[in-house]
Amino acid sequence: WLAELVPPGARVLDLACGSAPTGELLRATSYLGLDLSHAELRLGAGRGLRVARADAARLPVADAAVDVVVCSMALQLLPLEPALAEVRRVLRPGGTFAATVPASRPMPVRDALRWAQVLLALRSRGLSYPNDDALGSPGAEFARAGLVLRSDESRGFSLDVASRDAADRLLDGLYLPDVPPGRITAARRVVHGWAGQRTTVPVRRLVAQG
Repeated sequence: WLAELVPPGARVLDLACGSAPTGELLRATSYLGLDLSHAELRLGAGRGLRVARADAARLPVADAAVDVVVCSMALQLLPLEPALAEVRRVLRPGGTFAATVPASRPMPVRDALRWAQVLLALRSRGLSYPNDDALGSPGAEFARAGLVLRSDESRGFSLDVASRDAADRLLDGLYLPDVPPGRITAARRVVHGWAGQRTTVPVRRLVAQG
């Protein structure tokens, strides 16, 4: 969904890239992935991708040096104000910033009930992230950084939970830093029951122009 916004030959910065899975889709571009995790970056580098360690608030990139900045499922966690300021700085005039963040819908009722069981096991009313309030109405936050919000939409993606290992990866991909281990174990038992089935993962995409 992010990659479809990147034109051929664009200079792309992948902010908080992790192991750089987005980079796999952008090999025809000039690509640089930045993250803080040495372990994740090693995985990306091992696949031949150009990656480096950097703080989102201090990007080692020249002013107006890239055409597109993408950020996959990390903007909800980053220091938002300095990160957006850096995105604006490194984007060329008129360049594109596209980020995906977690969403709660759209989702079929069946899958909503499944996820409700996970939340019950976690004893949580819902998943929450540090930047939820700011991203609730992101236009003003983006504008303060000099970015113009062009679109804000959500889409439900069907995920094949092929095995218990896949279910574990799904759960481990959630941001649960303050949840006690016992509750994680209870939630893991729930998602293990999804093995061999499909579920919906709703994702929100924000697109802005520099």
